[in-house]
Amino acid sequence: MPFHIETYNHQNRIGVLIEFSCEDAYALKTAEFLKFAHELSLHIAASHDSDLPLIIQPFFRDGKKTVGDQFSEICRVLGVRVSVPRYECYANS
Repeated sequence: MPFHIETYNHQNRIGVLIEFSCEDAYALKTAEFLKFAHELSLHIAASHDSDLPLIIQPFFRDGKKTVGDQFSEICRVLGVRVSVPRYECYANS
C-alpha cells in the first residue's frame, strides 16, 4: 500500500512524525493531501499533551470540527481512503 511520511519540527522543541497510507499513490502527491498532512502535523504538535484519541480531538484550526471530520473531508476530496497507521510526537520538557 502506498505511504507518505510527514515530518514537522517546531523550534527544535517539538518534533512530529506521521505515517500516512492510502489506496492510491497519486492521491498522496496532490496539493490537497500535502496541505492536510502538514495541517495534521501542526495539530499533533499543538496538542501533543492531549489524552484524547487523535480522531476525536477538536481540530486546532477549528474547534467545531474534530480530526475525524478532517479525515472524512480529505477522503471525500481525494475519493480514496487515507489512514494514519502510526504517528509520534517528541517534545522537550
